[in-house]
Amino acid sequence: MRAEFWLDRWEQGDTPWQLDRVNPLLQQHLPSLGIEPGARIFLPLCGATLDLGWLRSQGFDVVGVDLAEASLQAVADAEGLERQAAAHVDGLQCFAGENLTLWCGDYFALTPKQLGRVDAIWDRAALVALPPEMRREYARHMLDLTPARPPLLCWTLEYEQARMDGPPFSVSADELKQLWGREYRLETLLARDVLGRSPAFEKAGLTALQERLALLSRWGCPPTTS
Repeated sequence: MRAEFWLDRWEQGDTPWQLDRVNPLLQQHLPSLGIEPGARIFLPLCGATLDLGWLRSQGFDVVGVDLAEASLQAVADAEGLERQAAAHVDGLQCFAGENLTLWCGDYFALTPKQLGRVDAIWDRAALVALPPEMRREYARHMLDLTPARPPLLCWTLEYEQARMDGPPFSVSADELKQLWGREYRLETLLARDVLGRSPAFEKAGLTALQERLALLSRWGCPPTTS
């Protein structure tokens, strides 16, 4: 999948994945990450999500990365961030303010040094935005970026891929285990059919559409009780 696909969507304002509110699943299940204010949360392929500002308002140190400058400029304007003087660092631009840093550029070009410490990860729609071969690269790069293996809260959809082209792509629980199972234990926090709330999927002839929220925790960490 080419970068131009996403840049064109942002240019045209065709961003149906962009919620007009803070993600309620994040608000409900944030405690499952087991972190306290002051912890650093990473949002990969974050777009202009309102989750960034909300997490910041809750006292967390937040860092995001996205390819589309328009999306991050919108967040920067809303949150009072400034473009850093070193406009391009290894091909990435940076917007920053107190407890919020946004990297603009290719996720795969982001380095551990740029990202810094990560205490938790919130993947709301990053993994499902990528086709299978890129999902494997995404997962490998995430492991490279986060050697401490912080907990990862991951939202996915699962459906009959042959009936409909992504994005969003179908990602099963089994695939999550294949991608991260050597490093992480998977715990399903939510699994429900949402076909009735998804006209585009119904129009494609799907008979089921499962929304899943999974918590991936480093092996050895106790399961959540939330």
